[in-house]
Amino acid sequence: MPRLFLAVAAALVLLAAVGGHGFQIEEATVDTIQQGFRNGSLTSVCLVQFYLDRIHDLNPLLRAVIEVNPDALRQAERADAERRSGKFSTIGGRGGQLHGVPVLLKDNIATRDELNTTAGSFALLGSRTKRDAGVVSRLRRAGAIVLGKANMDEWSNFRSLDGTDGWSAPSLNSVVGIKPTVGLTSRAGVVPITPREDTVGPICRTVTDAVRVLDAIAGYDALDAAATRAASKYIPHGGYMQFLKNDGLMGKRIGVPNGFFDNPNGTLQLYQQHLNSIREQGAIIIENLDIENLSTILDTLNNGQQIALPAEFKLSLNAYLSDLTYSPVRSLAEVIAFNIAHPVEEKLEEVGQLILLVAENTTGIGATEKAAIRQLKKLSTDGLEKLMKEHKLDAVVTPNDFLSRVLAIGGMPGITVPAGYGKMGVPFGLCFGGMKGYEPRLIEMAYAFEQVTKVRKAPTFMA
Repeated sequence: MPRLFLAVAAALVLLAAVGGHGFQIEEATVDTIQQGFRNGSLTSVCLVQFYLDRIHDLNPLLRAVIEVNPDALRQAERADAERRSGKFSTIGGRGGQLHGVPVLLKDNIATRDELNTTAGSFALLGSRTKRDAGVVSRLRRAGAIVLGKANMDEWSNFRSLDGTDGWSAPSLNSVVGIKPTVGLTSRAGVVPITPREDTVGPICRTVTDAVRVLDAIAGYDALDAAATRAASKYIPHGGYMQFLKNDGLMGKRIGVPNGFFDNPNGTLQLYQQHLNSIREQGAIIIENLDIENLSTILDTLNNGQQIALPAEFKLSLNAYLSDLTYSPVRSLAEVIAFNIAHPVEEKLEEVGQLILLVAENTTGIGATEKAAIRQLKKLSTDGLEKLMKEHKLDAVVTPNDFLSRVLAIGGMPGITVPAGYGKMGVPFGLCFGGMKGYEPRLIEMAYAFEQVTKVRKAPTFMA
């Protein structure tokens, strides 16, 4: 039942960094966009319009954007006016360089505007929230423009055992994805699965841009107080940009755990080349390491997830729905009833809703669920955490998002960086994972790896 773990990255912020007026979509970054703003060769209005046109042209093929913001151009006009007047004074500061830059939000991140927040479900179409999600408030304060909502697997693929065949964006779309330590970023206003594992992080073209977004969204939120207060101790003074170092692999101890590099998609030789490159950059590679009880961790039937997650999901979703100012459904039971009443639109026969039914049948966090959660914590403590402590590792590396479940049960961070392309042109990535609060050293390693490999290619599409 491999898709039950998808609370790992329940929400992701997608940074849209392209350009116009001399900028090329394949090459533009936040830095070059801001340079264009400063020298007058680019405006936010032109940038947003460029993106709207790009979405119009490509979305019939990609279906990547579920909705665009009707207010985006007005936000862009305001950003241009602020820039001309000097009103937005923090450009160049922490998070300030997102001023005037459009972002896409995954469709389970709430916004208090004309956009819907549906988690991919017709059941939530038209629902309205009291406030922006915590991370959206921070993005707006940093000057970012909300361009629209990115498409996603319905309920983050937490609906049926068969799943909805979605892609894992960080590893298979040739972009950089950061899954932060749980609580480093607020989950308030995000359609939930479980507070133990849900986390919000950026997906961008480069490590640098991803880190800029992380700087903007990390921090305490009173509406997610317990988790963000606990994780705030991990946020370094001066933010995360200081860890973008070309020599970030030098002296790092990096483990290669067994059970992951089993020639995925015929790319084993390329991964071995990358490990050699990492060594050449001064890292110490320690291979053939065993994560204790790895098979149990990866097997959701045996590791307690199947018991804990449905109960946590019901409680969390009901709380989220009850807090909305308006919603066609107010509980998980009503979501299930909606799907039954709309079997064609919700593809009930093809996809089913077994997980939703199992979740609805739960009665809270009782003795059984508490025992399952304790088991999960023990698996994490005796597994990856023990391995990293014993070998004094700065990170472990695995292909794509294969480490996701291992990181999820411990609330630990990971960064996936483009690592190449398979024989059919499908992108693959390399994930650097570590202990809670290891974002600084993971950023150092991911950035140095990106700079020395530079394998990412701009996507191309058949006419």
